[in-house]
Amino acid sequence: MLARAALIAPADPAGWPTAQVACDLIWLHVTPPDRVEHIRVRSSRRGFDIVWFMLADDPGTARVRAQMICHDAITGTPLLMGWQVG
Repeated sequence: MLARAALIAPADPAGWPTAQVACDLIWLHVTPPDRVEHIRVRSSRRGFDIVWFMLADDPGTARVRAQMICHDAITGTPLLMGWQVG
């Protein structure tokens, strides 16, 4: 399944990671039960747009799983403190 999510930067971020670093930080929070096959991260004006390819029963499940992984990355990574899931 294809899913989309975004990381939204805070109004005054201390520093933005590159898209590759953001992708690596997200991968640190992916577990085998998430069934993620591929993640593509692209910089945007508001932060990062993320496209996920994962094994899931339906698009809604894939989207929720992608958002949960983003949330885990934000809460578990000091560099992403203050960012939000979009």
